[in-house]
Amino acid sequence: MPKPISFRALRENKPTYFESSRNKSSYILGISQSHTASACLLKDGQVIAAAKEEKFTKIKQQAGIPYNAIAYCLDFAKIKPKDLTFVAC
Repeated sequence: MPKPISFRALRENKPTYFESSRNKSSYILGISQSHTASACLLKDGQVIAAAKEEKFTKIKQQAGIPYNAIAYCLDFAKIKPKDLTFVAC
């Protein structure tokens, strides 16, 4: 797990975790479990896939964990859960 970004590093313009040169892309999965469950996948800060659970279950305003939307985002990017850098809920 990466170290938190310190304010001192930001003031001194030192490279942070996100700015450090890495060969591997950074993937962030965002999950919403509200009255419209959905998932969104970002690659290096750019949205590459997003889906609402109701599109798969055909139930309007589907609540809960969006299993199908998560699977769609990962499948679209052709990555596995172990390739994710962060998961935001």
